[in-house]
Amino acid sequence: MARPSKYSKKIAEEILSRYADGETLSAICKDKNMPKRNTVYRWRQSYPEFGNAYQRAQEGHVDALVDQAGEIVDTEQNPQLARVRADHRRWLASKLCRNKYGD
Repeated sequence: MARPSKYSKKIAEEILSRYADGETLSAICKDKNMPKRNTVYRWRQSYPEFGNAYQRAQEGHVDALVDQAGEIVDTEQNPQLARVRADHRRWLASKLCRNKYGD
């Protein structure tokens, strides 16, 4: 089955929901029923309502990254790995949402 490339409100909503829950866009777009990442980027430009909703979903995504960082610190057995994984999420959050998580 070919990957969908035409804009679909149903697919757009699934992408936004999963992204807001903290899943990466790369992981979402690996699903065979999802469009490629560059298609999602194009939709953000071509469909203003999707672009605006994507920005709102990104706020949830950033909050999920910070939540994941805390969970990693609490559960990862290897302290070095915990630090690398958690620091990466915190760094990413600081870049994606500077006003909330930036220095």
